[in-house]
Amino acid sequence: MTDFNDFSGGQIENIARHYAIDAILHGTNNDVLPMLIQLCDNERLDEKNSRKKGITNSPLPRADDKGK
Repeated sequence: MTDFNDFSGGQIENIARHYAIDAILHGTNNDVLPMLIQLCDNERLDEKNSRKKGITNSPLPRADDKGK
């Protein structure tokens, strides 16, 4: 089971938002815990698979480099 203490505030907000949207679109479910565990697992997977954002050290291709 996911360790719930390792989530940042932003991740918790994402999980709550996904739950709220799903409840609005599909109605509420009496069995909330499995759904929340799945959302937590998905949030953790998204973090592992996301690319680093911001300025990187890799240079962007220049216009004159096309075709080389």
